[in-house]
Amino acid sequence: MSGKELDDMTLEKIIKLILQDVLCTILIVVKLFHQGAIEVTQSSTCHDIVYQWQ
Repeated sequence: MSGKELDDMTLEKIIKLILQDVLCTILIVVKLFHQGAIEVTQSSTCHDIVYQWQ
């Protein structure tokens, strides 16, 4: 593997992680608006919120 290929893979992973974070944040905000802040606690992980929201 060349350094360039490695950079591309790393960049792709980083972009995917950032996109996941952004989607999670949007879902959390939407959930807040729909159901009120009480249900969304700091201990809720992104996955939990996505799962509950579906």
